[in-house]
Amino acid sequence: MRNRSRIIAYLPNVARVSSHSVRFMARDMVELSRFLEFVTSYEPGLQP
Repeated sequence: MRNRSRIIAYLPNVARVSSHSVRFMARDMVELSRFLEFVTSYEPGLQP
């Protein structure tokens, strides 16, 4: 399984700060909510 932080770092406003963690700076609560929804439901093994 690939490291999630590597994949999530491709999203806007996300910086990879170490091999297992990222930093996200949201402009507002809507952007934060969408980011958290994606990160908590993301499954790297899913296929279309």
